[in-house]
Amino acid sequence: MGIKSEMEHKKTIEQIRIGNLGVKDAAKLIATDHLKEMPDYYTKLKEMERNPPDPFAIPSTFKHSKALYDEQKKEIKQRFGSNLQCSFAQDKKGVFCWTHRCRSKSYFGKIPFKVYKFICSTG
Repeated sequence: MGIKSEMEHKKTIEQIRIGNLGVKDAAKLIATDHLKEMPDYYTKLKEMERNPPDPFAIPSTFKHSKALYDEQKKEIKQRFGSNLQCSFAQDKKGVFCWTHRCRSKSYFGKIPFKVYKFICSTG
């Protein structure tokens, strides 16, 4: 879903790849793409950053997932800090982290820090 959604930037990405577009111009085009799709995109983004969602809440679309136990939440906050930049849940294969654009695989052990950082970078 995330990759499909971000394909709206395909032309911009292609221009960057072939060297015809600088970073600032690319950012401007991506911002324009977001505003075409949702005129209040950046207003909503700012509000979400001010009042982040509960990182342990499970959306209704996650049909085979369940909330973490209190001990698991505590361990995650100890490892990654209390200001979590992505969300966490579990399924029958283990615990995973996710954003609206990306999801890690499930881990029965601890989620590797580099996986957490990558997932956070997609939010």
